[in-house]
Amino acid sequence: MLKLHLLKKMVTYKELKKWISWLNDKNITEFSEKRFKKHTITSQKKFLFKKLKEKSSYIFQVKFNSQFIGVIELSSVHILSDGCEISYMIGEKNLHGRGFGTEAIKICLDFARYKLNLKKVYAGINSKNIQSERVLRKNFFRKINIKNQYYRFKLKHDDIINSILFQKKL
Repeated sequence: MLKLHLLKKMVTYKELKKWISWLNDKNITEFSEKRFKKHTITSQKKFLFKKLKEKSSYIFQVKFNSQFIGVIELSSVHILSDGCEISYMIGEKNLHGRGFGTEAIKICLDFARYKLNLKKVYAGINSKNIQSERVLRKNFFRKINIKNQYYRFKLKHDDIINSILFQKKL
């Protein structure tokens, strides 16, 4: 059974190491700007402490059968009028393509709607990230903007990639 666990304190050292291994795995972060940075225990602790203090951010562990398999975040809560941004990562590669991202987003959208009383959720993705687009569409997000921009992809700094902004009205 898939569950989201709202983080209110630092994760365990073992969970932190697992999270960092995902962030440093170029296959998992292929379409993320996070792939250009080397993540460490210190940098991830600093990131998480900052996020835990912010009133506009909610980070959840995604757990399947009590195993930590990913992370999902609602950020810029109420900064974007009556909405927020969502970002997500299923870090366990052997669980990719099994619907866990889709289900985690659905649970998080319910939290945004019923606990935070938000009306809209936004997600921005690289247009080459077909799996992420599929996950968003399964949760009834719709494209609201496409723009060409210079984007660092595969270590090239001059690729022009479409970035797509999706919106979900709650």
